[in-house]
Amino acid sequence: MTDQLSGQTAIVTGASSGNGRAIAKTFAEEGAAVVCADIIEDPREGGYEDKSELTTHDLIQENGGDAVFVECDVTDREQIRSAIDTAVDEFGQLDIMVNNAGIFTRLVDITETTQEEWHKTIEVNLTGVWNGTKEAVEQFVEQGNGGKVVNIASIGGLVGLQAEPAYSASKGGVVNFTRATALDCAPHEINVNAVCPGWISTAMTREYFDDDEFWEQLSESTPWPRLGVPQDVADACLILAGPYAEWITGHALTVDGGYTTR
Repeated sequence: MTDQLSGQTAIVTGASSGNGRAIAKTFAEEGAAVVCADIIEDPREGGYEDKSELTTHDLIQENGGDAVFVECDVTDREQIRSAIDTAVDEFGQLDIMVNNAGIFTRLVDITETTQEEWHKTIEVNLTGVWNGTKEAVEQFVEQGNGGKVVNIASIGGLVGLQAEPAYSASKGGVVNFTRATALDCAPHEINVNAVCPGWISTAMTREYFDDDEFWEQLSESTPWPRLGVPQDVADACLILAGPYAEWITGHALTVDGGYTTR
């Protein structure tokens, strides 16, 4: 590791499992103090985590890093604000905000999608990113020394994915919200970027990865000779949150093994 985040503080929402856990762990390995924000502490059942008996913040501490957990529902701006206050109180200031928390209900076309599924998906995946970005940017402006926001979108925000109308709409919103917010934040030297993962092996996608037919179809559609893992997403986030991304803003970085290049 290169300690490229040494002395910085990051908040990662949805940090207990999957992509969020990998992001938090990677940032800590690179020297950042991490506030692990999630609605639950323990990894979700059905995931692929190493040492799943440990919470993310315990795992980071076991490895010699600095981390704390805060309970946080990203649909509630007050809880986001509380997470930021924790970062400032515990570690001095906030430098990086990763809006990772999200949901995926099921593969279903628009005729079967319920209004409840639509509203819940938009509330968590898009409004949650709005809440996290707005509160973080206000903190960055108050601090006066810039900052970095990384929003987790999806390839579903770049291309149409069959049987994912609500999810694709929410993630498309994240991509364009990222671009627009980057324009607002550039004068303050605040970078706002997005990562757009393809299919990644997490608890959220487990039922599909365990389906042999679906796995085969997905593998055939992915040019790279393997499917994605959370570390792929974490590494992309590290690029956008690190010192080499100073002049990168408003970018949507695709991490999908070439899935969307066809």
